[in-house]
Amino acid sequence: MESGATITEKKGKTSTELAGTWNVLVFDDPVNLMDYVTKVFQKVFGYPREKA
Repeated sequence: MESGATITEKKGKTSTELAGTWNVLVFDDPVNLMDYVTKVFQKVFGYPREKA
């Protein structure tokens, strides 16, 4: 039997909401090729291939 009461939980902000935006600087180095860096940007930042 349902009482019809609604329970609301108050939650704190997530770390993403607290962090704000970041500026990322990527150096050109001879070890990490562009394909690797593109895949990392896609996986870590969720960017599509065109943006990565």
